[in-house]
Amino acid sequence: LALRRQDWPTVIIEFLLVVLGVLLALQLDNLNEERKDRAVFQHYLEQLQADLQNDIRRAEGRIETTRDLDERAAYLLSVIQGTLEDDIDHNQLVRSVLTAGYASVDLINRQTYDELVSTGNLRLFPDTELKRAVVNYYMGQEFGNQYNTLIKIGRAHV
Repeated sequence: LALRRQDWPTVIIEFLLVVLGVLLALQLDNLNEERKDRAVFQHYLEQLQADLQNDIRRAEGRIETTRDLDERAAYLLSVIQGTLEDDIDHNQLVRSVLTAGYASVDLINRQTYDELVSTGNLRLFPDTELKRAVVNYYMGQEFGNQYNTLIKIGRAHV
């Protein structure tokens, strides 16, 4: 109507109102997406924390296993070198022979990290240092997986 009457001030005001409405709607949509992203990021942080706590518990159990394996290897070595002060315990000797070469490498739970990577949600980490630390932790596990594979291959060929 204002355009037909050539009421340019009204046309300009209506145009500005439409543009402002669209810009406001876009800004609200962006804020809503940011809020959703923060909630998803918080969920991933909680999951990573639970995974890390589980990794710590498993590592603590592996420490005891590693001590036991080290004791068995030392026992076997003392039998082989003839430095054993006591009589040979045949049960302990058999356990030692069977497990002397074992290594206890921690395997970690990668489910949350793998999901972060596969969904592209690693981008949600606002802190570059935190993202780097998380990536380094899980990439360090790749070495452990390779080591475990080499151990299994070596045992299969013995």
